[in-house]
Amino acid sequence: MRSILLLCIIFSSCTPVKFIPLKNSYADKPFEQTVDKSKDQVWENIIDFFAKNGLSIRLIDRTSGLIISDKTALKWTYEKKDGSLEFPLAWAAVPKVINTGNNMPYKFLTVNGDWNIRIKESSGGTLININLVNINCYASAYTLASNSPSAITVAGVKSTGNFEKLIFDNI
Repeated sequence: MRSILLLCIIFSSCTPVKFIPLKNSYADKPFEQTVDKSKDQVWENIIDFFAKNGLSIRLIDRTSGLIISDKTALKWTYEKKDGSLEFPLAWAAVPKVINTGNNMPYKFLTVNGDWNIRIKESSGGTLININLVNINCYASAYTLASNSPSAITVAGVKSTGNFEKLIFDNI
């Protein structure tokens, strides 16, 4: 009897959620741009950009032209009803999540990811490839069954292209 009661409590505390997908279309592939600077100039500018903005680097391999950031807290935003960004300078767009148990939105706790940057020489300059990977988005809401937060992982977070534009502007 106790095990049945325990199962009922556990399952009643599970919060049904509704994900509201992003309306705008965001790039599903890495951002690429060729610049007319040498590979060495681009390399130094990107390293300086990371240092000036307090972004730590997990892996740096100059011979292969690869820079991978540590897990980075992302500046994120929701979309408005028309699909535009609430915070236009955000680095990531996050789908809204509704707790269908009480029709309240989830509160996002953290949104983070890794930046992979590949720099290589190409005809006409230096090719830069920037990709946001390993995105983790965690949200929480209070459930009706208990007075404690229920945490979920949110999928569908997309790069807005703003971080990538910052890097290209600083090269």
